Amino acid sequence: MAQQLGWEFLDLDEHIERRHGQPVATIFRRKGEPHFRAIEHEELTHVLERAALGEEIVVALGGGAMAQSRNRSLLRRYKFPVVFLDAPVETLRRRCLKQTSPGKVERPLLGTMAEFRARYARRRAFYQQASRRVNTAGRRAASIASQLIASLRLVVREGSQY
Repeated sequence: MAQQLGWEFLDLDEHIERRHGQPVATIFRRKGEPHFRAIEHEELTHVLERAALGEEIVVALGGGAMAQSRNRSLLRRYKFPVVFLDAPVETLRRRCLKQTSPGKVERPLLGTMAEFRARYARRRAFYQQASRRVNTAGRRAASIASQLIASLRLVVREGSQY
């Protein structure tokens, strides 16, 4: 979506890793999830402030960000569209496992399929509060992005890469 629009793309977890000089999984191990969630909220606040000042940014939130009430409040306060990219839980887990192949992302809360399913079930009500929900199963990212750009009435920047 960011590529089609010609906007910046920011993955919040990757942003946290760069700013704090360590992987999310390391922060979880060394300081615990509550510490990570505090960092996540602080960084989300800064990113939304940038967007409120006119920076054009598409932000990808980590899986637990919407489960935090203060993050949902923050997102409501800024009134930016929030999109829930949904798929069957098996598909979501498969995507997460693909990301965790050797040398890639470590996901501290991945767990077993049963744990993943339970966590998703607990978080789903929070995800459902998003202003847009899109089932991504079997769909290409470019198609989903185009649909969202049209439904949000966003303007593609002239000369964007797409």
